[in-house]
Amino acid sequence: MADMDPTLIADESVYTSPHSIEAEQSVIGGLIQDATHFDAVREVLSEEDYYNAAHRKIFRVMQRLSEREQPLDVITVADALAHVEELDAVGGLKYLTDLATNVPSAANVVAYARIVREKATLRQLIAAATEISRASYNPAGLASDDLLALAEKKVLEISEERPKEGGFQEINLLLKKTVERIDFLFNSESDITGLSTGLDELNEKTSGWQNGELIILAARPSMGKTALALNFVESAIFSSEKPALVFSLEMPADSLMMRMLSSTGKIDQGRLRNGQLTEEDWPKLEMAARKLKD
Repeated sequence: MADMDPTLIADESVYTSPHSIEAEQSVIGGLIQDATHFDAVREVLSEEDYYNAAHRKIFRVMQRLSEREQPLDVITVADALAHVEELDAVGGLKYLTDLATNVPSAANVVAYARIVREKATLRQLIAAATEISRASYNPAGLASDDLLALAEKKVLEISEERPKEGGFQEINLLLKKTVERIDFLFNSESDITGLSTGLDELNEKTSGWQNGELIILAARPSMGKTALALNFVESAIFSSEKPALVFSLEMPADSLMMRMLSSTGKIDQGRLRNGQLTEEDWPKLEMAARKLKD
């Protein structure tokens, strides 16, 4: 069998790099039409995700305007571009006007942003795969374990570079989100602003479990930590109708399910473990199983 020409594998110029000019145009045009989506878009996209150089320049100045809490429209964006002598380079005022006019729907701008991000990720994967391929054909003394480590490193770098919650955050954006959250809570009719714990006194102290929080239950052995945690799970799935995922490094899955059946059905756990159920227990067990299954 003939060997495959390595240049056909490594040369990415044989193919057109993944991109969507239409999606990039729709993101920028949609934001010019309705800047209220800018924060949501910025959580998905970074400037480098744009394939078109002009679009990168436009998005860069839009970020600056947003950070300064200045309005985003054709005039303000054009003025900001002119200030850095890049208006003509991106196509002038006419191109900005065309972007704002031709966007299919400003309401879908986040969906367009996800398309742009998807294409950018594919380009990064292609670049990483090309580098790995070239290194594999010409290892220059690298062992296969070294090449595997290189491949893992390159792919991991792509994941780490993606915009995500956490890490460094700009104070202006953080202040804006926090004030909006406080205003929302002020107008909320419920004292529970997160996910109900199932315990009234705990709800009063915490206002419920909040997004992004890490809750640690600490106590001596055999004090009921697992039982309490499962009660929180039951509250989430029954009272709040939210899905819950349980991990345990201590107990097998069937033991955890036994506890949940006991708690949900109000059945003595000892009778469940030894199978000595009473006639009254069976309807309770059936009800608990049906409730957990649903």
